[in-house]
Amino acid sequence: MLSKSTAHRYGGVAIGLHWVSAALILGMLPLGFLMQSADEDSRMLWYRLHVGIGFTVLLLTLARVTWKYLDVKPAPAPGLTGVHLRGMELIHVLLYLVLLLIAVSGVVLNVQGGLLDVLRGATSELPDFAEFGARRAHGVLARIYIALL
Repeated sequence: MLSKSTAHRYGGVAIGLHWVSAALILGMLPLGFLMQSADEDSRMLWYRLHVGIGFTVLLLTLARVTWKYLDVKPAPAPGLTGVHLRGMELIHVLLYLVLLLIAVSGVVLNVQGGLLDVLRGATSELPDFAEFGARRAHGVLARIYIALL
């Protein structure tokens, strides 16, 4: 398999970035909801995992967007009409946009809540995330992302 895409098929880099991102996102979305109700003993582990995966997804998404502009885009599948193509493009743009907004809200939430200190071990008490506006945005955006999938 070629690393770059051709006019007829996606290349190895685009496919690899897509599937690694998809696997991480599909694992992280339920984790984000489950960790909220986890018991106190395991919650820290789940937050560390969620933040680590989230940061990785952010880097992969930036790499995907960059690669999208450096790589050749294969021709659409035969038989797709203009409406279908525009709808697919809109959904893709929205998926990227919402994913980046989720990442930004996650970073803001980490900063607002001092979670980075907790994750580094400087303190062991998790903040009450409900008091931060970024928490609400993060949850709403995650639900929008699920709806777009």
